[in-house]
Amino acid sequence: MIISKQESNGINVLRFICILFLLLHHSAVIHLVPDFLSDTMKTVHYTVTIPFLQILFILSGYLFFYKKGDNLFSLNVASFVKKTYTIKLSKRVKSLVIPYVIWSLVSIAYQVFVKHRDFSSTNLFGFIALFWDSGSGHPIGMALWYIRNLIVFAIVSPIYFIVVKYLGHLTLFLILFLSSLSMSIEYPFFNVYLLLGSYLSLSGISLETLSKKINWQLSILCYLFLKILELFHHVELSSVVLPLLLMLGVMGALMKYEPSEILKKVSLASTFIYFCHPYFTGIRNIYMSLIDTTVIGLDIMIWFVQAATNFAICYCIYLFLKKFAPRLLSVLQGNRG
Repeated sequence: MIISKQESNGINVLRFICILFLLLHHSAVIHLVPDFLSDTMKTVHYTVTIPFLQILFILSGYLFFYKKGDNLFSLNVASFVKKTYTIKLSKRVKSLVIPYVIWSLVSIAYQVFVKHRDFSSTNLFGFIALFWDSGSGHPIGMALWYIRNLIVFAIVSPIYFIVVKYLGHLTLFLILFLSSLSMSIEYPFFNVYLLLGSYLSLSGISLETLSKKINWQLSILCYLFLKILELFHHVELSSVVLPLLLMLGVMGALMKYEPSEILKKVSLASTFIYFCHPYFTGIRNIYMSLIDTTVIGLDIMIWFVQAATNFAICYCIYLFLKKFAPRLLSVLQGNRG
């Protein structure tokens, strides 16, 4: 199964949309508002945000296996492990491991020189451990846990391959069952969304074909309806339903209406924005100091202004590096864009 140019553009734009909502999520001011407004802000936050991480994991699983053939049952496990697996791992060193190490070092420097954190008493083992868990369950660069989990996925990908290979379409029932267990999405050694993406790709189910066959307007309406049910009636749904509906709905819209050239161009900055944005979230403290935080409307305004500011700063840095240090930019974002 080879991804078409149209599908590739659609996936890039969808990733960009997810990164924008990730940035919006990390720009939240819930912890900066008075206690009597926190519940209202949480409701607004849940209403506005989308399951962006789940969609990103589905896409990652899908893209990892997308060239393995149209017929799942014709694939050879030994051939995958001996040949394709090693090729995939070598590519992930450039696209994941090297940027992960560099941005972890950036985070350590940020902690030392901006946050004034003292690592002088940390031994070599403790220093290396920061790259996996800095004490909170996250690496020293807290947003990097997503990349850490993708690195683990690449290493253990033969397990995902074998599961889908021998379960075939029964994998869907396994996915539904596992998603009902409410396993943390941050757990590094298994991810049901990566399994769903792997299943789609290995089964030869193209996102382009699937999204074109499904009414994208109806898919988005179903997503909104089910989200409202969860929000106001506390209905518990399988955790894969909402992100899958939204992903197919947005992909369907992107397949029907070709994204503009400007949007395609800007979407290439997604990876850099992901890595760079955590270092500018502190600007919201300045904004919040300028308003009356007891006014919910102003708090919400600052939330969005912070997200827009963060995006503008990261994108300007991206454009600067692209013009004056393209090789450095390429390394920083794993040869993407």
